[in-house]
Amino acid sequence: MVKFMKKILFLTLCCFVTSCSSIVDSHKQKKELLRDFEKAKSKSTTKKITDKLKSTKNSGDQLMWNLEAGTNYFINYDYKNSLVQFSTAEKIINDFDSRAVINARGISSEIAVSVTNLNALPYDGFGYDRIMVNCYKALTYFALNNTEAGLVELRRLRNTQKIIEKRHQSQILADRKKIEKENLQLKKTVSEDSINSSDNMKNIAIDLKKNCEKKYGNLMNPFATYLSAIGYLYENNSSEALVDFKNLYRIEKNNDYVNSHYVELLNKFGEKIPKDLEKYNLQKPDDKKVYIIFANGRSAAYEQQKFWLILPYVGYTGLAYPKIIFYNNNIKGAVIKTDSQQYKLQKIASMDAVIAEEYSDRLAPMITRIAVSYVVKELASYTAVEATRNKDNSNDLGVIATYIGTGIYKYIFNTADTRSWELLPKEYLIANIPCPKSKKLELQPLPTGDKLNIKIDNINAKIIIVYLRSNSNQIISSNVFYLK
Repeated sequence: MVKFMKKILFLTLCCFVTSCSSIVDSHKQKKELLRDFEKAKSKSTTKKITDKLKSTKNSGDQLMWNLEAGTNYFINYDYKNSLVQFSTAEKIINDFDSRAVINARGISSEIAVSVTNLNALPYDGFGYDRIMVNCYKALTYFALNNTEAGLVELRRLRNTQKIIEKRHQSQILADRKKIEKENLQLKKTVSEDSINSSDNMKNIAIDLKKNCEKKYGNLMNPFATYLSAIGYLYENNSSEALVDFKNLYRIEKNNDYVNSHYVELLNKFGEKIPKDLEKYNLQKPDDKKVYIIFANGRSAAYEQQKFWLILPYVGYTGLAYPKIIFYNNNIKGAVIKTDSQQYKLQKIASMDAVIAEEYSDRLAPMITRIAVSYVVKELASYTAVEATRNKDNSNDLGVIATYIGTGIYKYIFNTADTRSWELLPKEYLIANIPCPKSKKLELQPLPTGDKLNIKIDNINAKIIIVYLRSNSNQIISSNVFYLK
């Protein structure tokens, strides 16, 4: 019994080393941090993130905190530190993606998973993490007046968009192979089909449909495509910009700013205007536009919930899994006023939809793997109890102590992997407007909120981007990027 408890203690210590999320899930760890963010307490938010960066360095959670730190620095105009964090995150991601399937670190992580939970695996980022890193790096370089470096990031972004779906499917396939391998250890298997057909999964699907107004398909991120299009316009590559705006038109048919740009480019190449876009053909193209980007609110995240199943050796039990949760925005939109004109910002991308799509694809294999891992733990618990019982039938205290020890062990490590990049916005709104002769813009959040005055200092820049960020309650950051 003493040896068994020593093993539990050893495994617990290992989990703190490999990933501090193995016992206390990530979303709970960020509760106070995100409360500060929603209250616009930038100093307190920064301190909490800085402390986490120090404590998670070289751990399985480091990437996640690099992403949060990079976003926080960007919001607070500290672009140099933001770039450091995003570059570090990108390096970690590239290391994961280029690493061989089997190596010492991978094997040790998989062993840790078999006795703890998926938090023992290093957080290697979702597909949308990879895309958004390039988006943020491009914007950060633009903020630092390094247009060429920003354009390089947009080229990387396009390449990432192309390969992300392939990587995503490969990851799901790899997870299923791991499940099959772990199932070989069991007398009974846990079926992904049975999980897919369960009432739990059906209820999750209903909740996803209710909270996400659309699905983009192929893990597409319309905001990334929009940034790509702006880059092509800067480079005078109208043919590629046309492709981007065509793709945006397909998924955002009601966005006037996308449609007007699309029609301009169709006319430039003498192509036919779709019937539903003929009204935009009457508009006179502007020589110079200001591109307004409003990153609004707080993105979807994950919280720990229970998925109820009947499992071998266990019976009816609740498995901890990450449930996707959505946050409401108090700011529903915004209006830009300039030179006696008024323009309402329109949605270009829902990050909730982007996140939910990848989540829904991963969910069933993930829960299956959690279930298999739990059965392996239950079998180990059963074996430990029987070994104690057989060693000395009269040792009731030993049997009871083993029951308690294994019970505590299973309870502690029944923890969901809720790690994600939580400082992303909920949505992106845009407006493409004529460059104001007054060099002034006024932004009015909707339905209410304080007005924000913005000055355009360099109207001669080739591309002007006004970037705004809210925490869903108020505008907390604004800046103008000049692509000269």
